[in-house]
Amino acid sequence: TKKGFAGIKDIMTHDAFVGAYGEALKLSGGRYRPLSIVTFAVEKELFGSSPFVGHLGNIVLFAITGLLIFIFLMRVLPADSGNLIPLLVALLFIVHPIHTEVVANIKSRDEIMALLFLLLTLILSIRSHPVVVLLLAPLVYFLALLSKENAITFLAIMPLTWYLFQRKTPRAIIFGMLPYLVVAGIYLWMRATYAGMVGDRVTDDIMDDPYLNATLSEKYATITYTLGKYLSLLLFPHPLSSDYSFNQIPLMSWGNIKVIGSLLLALCMVVLPIRRIKRQPLLGLGVLIFFASFSVVSNVFFNVGTSMAERFVYIPSLGICLALVVLVYPFVHVVKDGRHVLKKVMVIPLLAVLGLASYGTVERNKAWENNYTLYETDVATAPNSARIHLYYGIELITKFNKTKDRATLQKAIAEISESARINPRFHHAHYNLGVAHEKAEDYDAAAISYKNVLL
Repeated sequence: TKKGFAGIKDIMTHDAFVGAYGEALKLSGGRYRPLSIVTFAVEKELFGSSPFVGHLGNIVLFAITGLLIFIFLMRVLPADSGNLIPLLVALLFIVHPIHTEVVANIKSRDEIMALLFLLLTLILSIRSHPVVVLLLAPLVYFLALLSKENAITFLAIMPLTWYLFQRKTPRAIIFGMLPYLVVAGIYLWMRATYAGMVGDRVTDDIMDDPYLNATLSEKYATITYTLGKYLSLLLFPHPLSSDYSFNQIPLMSWGNIKVIGSLLLALCMVVLPIRRIKRQPLLGLGVLIFFASFSVVSNVFFNVGTSMAERFVYIPSLGICLALVVLVYPFVHVVKDGRHVLKKVMVIPLLAVLGLASYGTVERNKAWENNYTLYETDVATAPNSARIHLYYGIELITKFNKTKDRATLQKAIAEISESARINPRFHHAHYNLGVAHEKAEDYDAAAISYKNVLL
């Protein structure tokens, strides 16, 4: 990235982590999402190291995504259905606090770009000129794949969209999907060549695989519980955290009532839309968008490196926003003079929901001001995360280096010690604990910590 334009070739031909660590990490299938990283290189070339430009880019792309949500829904809905549903879905998506991480964290531009290009693909593939449908739309889909791997899930979402809203025949759908399958094949070849594929590497570090020591039963019970936790945050996004890695979400069993509740909720989400898909196709589409795009980050098929992350439900959240609006729509609107308008009695409740969500987003933005404020905030909301305690401790060491405040250093030692307690084999915690003890001139404790790095 720091090479600007000169670095683009390397970015396009290497695993995403190579630029930072010099090698690919031991994560299943690696990470190949070069397009967002290319935009960082372009920014570096044109504007230097400008945080303002980077954050402005995320905000603009996010705003465009909201507009594309509105346009897509206007395209698929009948002309006489009005614009209320598209408007409500787009507004709910834009103000949702769970998206704070994706917009505020510059790294998560890959999520924003992937959804932006996927929505544009759907728009172009519906009721457009044949050249646009067969050439331009697949090209845009290729850009979505290059943004992030989870765009591959729209190979399932596009056919259903065409079937539900264009009434395409199975033959037309199969023919229409051929260009996208070719594009996906090219992407998978590039990914395999430059970053590897699923199953080509494993990790022995529980920080990169939360189910490393779990039984099969514990793994899938915990994954089911995590699904329920995602849904609860999508419905009530508080408290939020930048990290849910080991051991913030402990291993669960099928006897846990929360696991059973999550399973029943998931089953209801599948059964209800199937039964009502002809009468409410948008509901079915919303549920499919959620489950299809969520599948690749669920840990069901391969290890994604952590139990959960708020950025993982950026695309799936569109499905939930869509489903929620469809479910409440009969109660909030009325048809007047042939137009679908919001009931006057529902204006205040709607403004209250949008206002509270906006307030939650603004408040969560404060935590993302810098590393120190983020980890100081999240150490309270994710008290069992070894990584958060370590990161907060490192920030406290940095603060001590500037202030020489001994109380700050002792707090750093306490935080990193907690990280090492949560995961006794966390070598980064032991190393930084040694650094902290050295600064406190406790050389015996430092020697023990450094020795633990090797254990």
